[in-house]
Amino acid sequence: YVKAEKYLDYFSEHDPMKSYCRGRLLQEQGKIKEAYEKYENVIFSGFSTLNFVLSSMAGLALRENDIGYARFLSEKVQAVAHTLEMGKYNEYSAMLEVVCAEKNIEGTFQVVEQLLNNVDSLCDFQKSKLYRHMKFKCMNDSDMQDVKEKLLEGLRGEEELGYMKGYEPWEKLIAGVKN
Repeated sequence: YVKAEKYLDYFSEHDPMKSYCRGRLLQEQGKIKEAYEKYENVIFSGFSTLNFVLSSMAGLALRENDIGYARFLSEKVQAVAHTLEMGKYNEYSAMLEVVCAEKNIEGTFQVVEQLLNNVDSLCDFQKSKLYRHMKFKCMNDSDMQDVKEKLLEGLRGEEELGYMKGYEPWEKLIAGVKN
């Protein structure tokens, strides 16, 4: 075990295989809870990596005006977020750039409405059995409200959303008015 631990030093701190191998080592040592935590960390950081890469690819597809491929990639982000229990907000956020690129008024409204209604799901992964051995810093209701306000503020000032001006449900939504 000492020799295996030493070999782990050869891995980069950013390499998910280091966490996986450390988990295997902890498992072999009978440190089950610690092993679970390392494995869960690999899954959790894997979501971040997949989310960033798929979203970047979707952005690249949009830049090439390949909206169909961008939508396909954004749907993959949604599926991964759902499968790895990252919360509804993370499921919907991937589609925002696509509906904006399409200048899809109803689609934009629906996605943004889901984002605003699901800000409180940003930390749903903390409640997931999938990450039950990990420790997280919890966001309180005030923090969630701040996130929602910053999102609304950003939407109000976003020039790219100019095509939404005059659409009454949108105007009410970004004004923070409940229907």
